[in-house]
Amino acid sequence: MELELIRMKYAFEIKLVEEVIAADEVILKEEQDYFEHFFPADLIRNLGLDDPLVLNECYKKAVVELPNRLTMEERLSIFGLLLGASVADDFLEFREFGVLEAAAKVLAIPAETMMDFIDSIFQKN
Repeated sequence: MELELIRMKYAFEIKLVEEVIAADEVILKEEQDYFEHFFPADLIRNLGLDDPLVLNECYKKAVVELPNRLTMEERLSIFGLLLGASVADDFLEFREFGVLEAAAKVLAIPAETMMDFIDSIFQKN
């Protein structure tokens, strides 16, 4: 995967994981730990995404380009990361689910595919 695509993917993930975590207006330690596990400061810095302006620009490009440049498997992987953030505190809150739905739409993941994916994850646990 080319560097620019990787940067867009991470920018999308960072922004949406932050949105999921903040959706219920309370950021718990488990949610912060989840973020720091998947997005260590060194990684964000090395990708040049530690500058909020650069992060926002990469995110804007990602919204347009990721659905067309990633396979469904890759898009579901991103969705899985967002789902993990939403249940990091062991509870899927309705506002977090709203963010998940919006992300699925942006990633061109059909609603039925999204629900099947969620069901498969929860059945494994």
